[in-house]
Amino acid sequence: MSDGWSWEGKENLYKQYSCSGEMAAITYTYDEFLDHFRAMVHVLKYDTARLDYSNYDKFFQIGDDKSFEVNVLRILDYFTQLDYSDEEKHYKGPRLMLVLDYIHEHLTYFDKQKFAVIGAKDGPSLIAEPLLHALYEYFCGDKLPRKNITPAQIVVKAKEFKAKDEENEKTPPL
Repeated sequence: MSDGWSWEGKENLYKQYSCSGEMAAITYTYDEFLDHFRAMVHVLKYDTARLDYSNYDKFFQIGDDKSFEVNVLRILDYFTQLDYSDEEKHYKGPRLMLVLDYIHEHLTYFDKQKFAVIGAKDGPSLIAEPLLHALYEYFCGDKLPRKNITPAQIVVKAKEFKAKDEENEKTPPL
């Protein structure tokens, strides 16, 4: 499911919009990540985008183009609407973009491993929460994710989260 962008191209985009190590004080919690991920069902349908909400006249039509570049604009628009500092936007936005891109690239594998269900052609796919938690662990930390992370490594971590979830379900509340 390649979109024509190499990892290096995406890595350069990530570095351009992400913050330096000086911004490590910014936290991106798993719950916040999940909220952003869940919002993508709507965000990826935007047909216009604004990158500056101080002037409501400045927007541009992006239509229904689903290319990587246009989805970057949609996500940047979404983060611009949130009450975040520029540093937070540039820290959280690229991490979310990398997770979405990684899911897109490896969706068939995740489906075969029973951690995703591929949706209809224009509809969203279903992603298991343990897989999202594993992706969060790899991509939303303080450092730029390694480009050699395999889907199999992600699934191993997802299975660990699934086992913990199942164990927690068995434990009676106090």
